[in-house]
Formats: sequence, structure tokens, C-alpha cells
Amino acid sequence: MDIVIWDVYDVALQSVRFLLANGHWEILCVGDILKARGYKQRWFALEERMRVDEETHHLYIKAGDVKWKEKLQSVLEKSRPAALLLCKSLQNYMESIEFIHWTI
Repeated sequence: MDIVIWDVYDVALQSVRFLLANGHWEILCVGDILKARGYKQRWFALEERMRVDEETHHLYIKAGDVKWKEKLQSVLEKSRPAALLLCKSLQNYMESIEFIHWTI
């Protein structure tokens, strides 16, 4: 049996560093950082690297929220972030990507 272990915090931190190095300073973290450990780790990486506040760089979307598209669209229209750290379940991942592509 093969096992792959990865550190979500380190991966998110590397992603944030890469985005910043390429001029993307407006990064939005999307997801439920209160309950899911992996989502919290992504947020902590963004917060540590950029010293950002939750009000302007995080969109709280609880698991199972049926209005997530409306919430995300509203934020994308207002703030126009250059990049997103998506904290969504794999089940909803492709739907999220398709929606964001359509919105932008």
C-alpha cells in the first residue's frame, strides 16, 4: 500500500509565496476555517505570509451552504482578487472552478 503524506500548511505557504512573487497581492481565502483543520491551515499560511485581516481576505462559506455561489460572486465583483485559496470539498471543487471561470 502506498501512502502520500503532505503538509497542507506548507503547501499553502508555498502557494502564497509563489503568488506574491508573481505580483498577486489580492488573495482571497474561501471556505470554513472554523471547523476544518486543513482549511484553517490554508488561512494561517495566508495570514502569516501577508499579515492580512480576516475581514478583507477571507470569505466564510460553511459546508453545505446552498448560497455559496451568490456570496462568492458578490465578493468577486467588489474586490476582484487576483487569486483564490479555495477551501472546498473535492466533490464541489470542479463546480467551484467552473463557476469562478464563468464569473471572472
